[in-house]
Amino acid sequence: MRIEVPNPSGKLVDGMFARVKLSVEKRRSLAIPRNALQRLPGSGTYYVFVVEGNTAHKRTVGIGAMNDQYAEVMDGLLENDKVVTSGAGRLRSGAEVNVPDVPNKNETDKSKRTTSQEDRR
Repeated sequence: MRIEVPNPSGKLVDGMFARVKLSVEKRRSLAIPRNALQRLPGSGTYYVFVVEGNTAHKRTVGIGAMNDQYAEVMDGLLENDKVVTSGAGRLRSGAEVNVPDVPNKNETDKSKRTTSQEDRR
């Protein structure tokens, strides 16, 4: 880990070390794949394309923590919004898109439970 500490008096010198205790908590948050995230050139503003019907709409999002695969969404999206994850760099707001039917993970889990309950009968 690397930290930056103001040192106007010059008391901190190269080679010193510190012990740090970090308090971390688990939390649930909305996250999207990094490849869905676009950034306006020359700014810190991020956006994604959200699919409504068969149309893609540009939506500004607030981003929190990021890693190589995912970005935490602080605001601008709801849990069930459909976000474009492939080819978003070539889209424009209002463009018509074709989205294949992919079941929601929660819907898939429900259907598996239903199937396994029917199999037991």
